[in-house]
Amino acid sequence: MKISQKLETTDLVFSKDALRDLDRFAESFLEWNAIHNLGGAKDLDSLYPHILDSLYPLSFLEEFANCMDIGTGAGFPGLILAICKRDAHFFLVEPRVKRASFLQFIKATLRLDNVTIIRERVEDIESFTLDLITSKAVTDAKMLYALSKRFLKEDSKLLLYKGKKTQAQGDAFKNVEIFTRDSSSYLLINQEESEL
Repeated sequence: MKISQKLETTDLVFSKDALRDLDRFAESFLEWNAIHNLGGAKDLDSLYPHILDSLYPLSFLEEFANCMDIGTGAGFPGLILAICKRDAHFFLVEPRVKRASFLQFIKATLRLDNVTIIRERVEDIESFTLDLITSKAVTDAKMLYALSKRFLKEDSKLLLYKGKKTQAQGDAFKNVEIFTRDSSSYLLINQEESEL
């Protein structure tokens, strides 16, 4: 069963183009992963949860014009979000060469004009402001907020993809919403009044 067919069984709604491109992403990921070890998923069944996890926040996020994904790796969640949200621009921060090369390949293959790949550590990037910053399993919430702070404006949001056991990391913030699904937690931190 293809990724697109699996997603059609969820409550999330995507365009035919997005579903087609997610299938193409999945095929390319598995081909590259067999050679370059991009991540743990070895087949569609083990890749699907990562794709669904990346996309689930679209069910609760407000509209945003741009997003930076810190530590994108092989595209989770930033590249997956970019495939399904072509009206927003995504800056994918990934310093590791193999993963950044894969991101460039997917960007070219799927003609993702809404994606900029930054092959640097986030600490070395010149500041600019964003509506949304995402990150999955890079470090703890306090450290991610510290790394992100100079990119946030008053109404920006920081979305952290975490496991259920790490929900407590949200306790460090005054203005945070926590969404859960299966074994995943999503910490949506509002920049306004979120000083630690």
